[in-house]
Amino acid sequence: MDRTFIINYYLHTKKNPTHYLEIGVRNPDSNFNRVIASVKDGVDIDSGSKCNYIMSSDEFFSKNSTKYDIIFIDGDHLFEQVYKDVINSLRFLEVIK
Repeated sequence: MDRTFIINYYLHTKKNPTHYLEIGVRNPDSNFNRVIASVKDGVDIDSGSKCNYIMSSDEFFSKNSTKYDIIFIDGDHLFEQVYKDVINSLRFLEVIK
């Protein structure tokens, strides 16, 4: 099993539509493109990244209003930023019913 399998398995158990967010897309073929979701959003600061939000995760979360079923955090690997991404992500997770 890999991370994409686990993400897809969980999304498959949800009622449609499903919403997925990935922080730190960099190489979309490694995970992002393989995730099966009705709505997929990606955030990356790299202007060469092939995702729909080219900005910092802090900026994204300050503007976002979408709730997600899964948020995969793989952006800046510094403790302080990962911590902020986790805290911000918790505000935008769909409540499990």
